[in-house]
Amino acid sequence: MTKSILTTIICIIPIMLFSQVKNLENSTQDTPKIFTEFADKLNVENGNAELFWKDGSLKAKGKVVNSLKSGNWTYFYQGTNGTQKLFEGSYLNDGRNGIWKEFSEKAKLIAQVNYKNGLLNGEVMVYHENGIPHTTRHFRDGIQISKYFEYYSNGTPKEISMYSNGEKTGPVTLFYPSGKIQATGFYKNGIKDGNWQYNNEQGLPQEKGMYSNGVKTGTWANFDKNS
Repeated sequence: MTKSILTTIICIIPIMLFSQVKNLENSTQDTPKIFTEFADKLNVENGNAELFWKDGSLKAKGKVVNSLKSGNWTYFYQGTNGTQKLFEGSYLNDGRNGIWKEFSEKAKLIAQVNYKNGLLNGEVMVYHENGIPHTTRHFRDGIQISKYFEYYSNGTPKEISMYSNGEKTGPVTLFYPSGKIQATGFYKNGIKDGNWQYNNEQGLPQEKGMYSNGVKTGTWANFDKNS
């Protein structure tokens, strides 16, 4: 029986989008699977295509135009044969374009990102399993910029910092789970630089001094934790 859906078995070769993902590695947040692109070998020039994992289960399905992924595509968890979505989004001339979403094995939204012409652009949201935001980032043409927010699973801020040209640069504030400030300081091109102050869990000063190019320098003031 003739089928409109053309199928192809692929060799799975995950390749990280290094130019973009390297900006995510300094976070305590694990890199979402959605930042992993696959070198899918397409043997379809035009029409609907299905891709398969090595175990034969359905990996992805979508449209191909002139041998390039185009329009909406959906990827599935290995071994689920198309019953559990891994992530979904659109392609334009084989490059990711628009909003892409990643789902957990429990079908919870765990990441939502924006692409333009294959590069991260705009807001990138990663969520805890309970639906509370874990991290919020902003990108322009694949480079992380602007404010970065990280949260504990109860919604309490964990870190507020700034990025410029893909590097943590500018003021940073770290928080304890209680909401008390753990530390304040500055980064320059991804390295601690300038005045830093560390507090105890009550939010009282514990240590204060200067960093120069990531190294403590000068005289540091130490405060009694009970003061």
